[in-house]
Amino acid sequence: TEFSSIVEKFTVELMKNLNVWYDEFTLKPGDSLRRSIDKGLAECEAGIVVLSRHFFAKEWPQRELDALLGANIAGNVKLVPIWHGIDVDFVRSVSPLLADLVALKSVEGIEAIALKVAELFPPVSSVLNEVLASKLEQFLSARSFELEWLAAGCQYRFLQAQALYAEYGALANTYFENLTDNEIDEQQATIEVLLREKRAQLFTKYGLSNDINITPSEPISEEKLRLWLEALDQWVSGTLGEVESMSLLRDLDFYMDDADYLYIFFGIPNYAVSMEQRFLLDRAVRIVGDGEIDSLCQLIDALRNKNLQR
Repeated sequence: TEFSSIVEKFTVELMKNLNVWYDEFTLKPGDSLRRSIDKGLAECEAGIVVLSRHFFAKEWPQRELDALLGANIAGNVKLVPIWHGIDVDFVRSVSPLLADLVALKSVEGIEAIALKVAELFPPVSSVLNEVLASKLEQFLSARSFELEWLAAGCQYRFLQAQALYAEYGALANTYFENLTDNEIDEQQATIEVLLREKRAQLFTKYGLSNDINITPSEPISEEKLRLWLEALDQWVSGTLGEVESMSLLRDLDFYMDDADYLYIFFGIPNYAVSMEQRFLLDRAVRIVGDGEIDSLCQLIDALRNKNLQR
């Protein structure tokens, strides 16, 4: 349905910056829906609820909402409502308590509201600054074979993601190519379940953790693939240039459906670092690609000094 599609797109956007539990993406065949929801509610820091007429027409989502409202009132969980196709009068008619909460509205745009939600919960890094400093230190005075090894690592991680994209895209086409529009509408839910199962299998096949934000997309052209592999090789050697390095970062982030670009450059998932660390690593992409050894040394020292101040 349109509502499910909007929620899924919003979840994908949110996963760029936050660790998100969403049943459609998290549950595997045979999992207990009730137990998984109970676990998610018990462990979550916040509940993001997309409210619509469709939402209030179903009993099960409202039970989850009741649990979140109770936890919110108790001060254990922050509840963030998002209104989709409804207004304050409608919300007040179904729940005065909900109407009292400041809400985001889907008309603002999926990307915009996902960013606003993420800003409410600044990520706490699970990676020490010392680890990041060591990652960057590999690019200092690396010898020929070491540079080749670093470049091969970047290219390998890039090709991991691309291979998953290509296989998933081809697989998705086989489910839909011989169906009429009416048959697609009728079988959409069943096909989406099958594709989620296949997606999980592909993550395992290509050695990718589910925590890494790799969103299946259309395969990238052979020409663009070749150019990006060459660019990654030049980036590691410090000959790509400042502007070109930032352009490569933006390309990987945009054209690959917001793949974990930090994973491709440094082997670190985006979700694992704080916003401050991500800012420093974005700078590191520019500095490494431009061969600025002194600036890279300063950035490494800054990371280590921050670690000592904790």
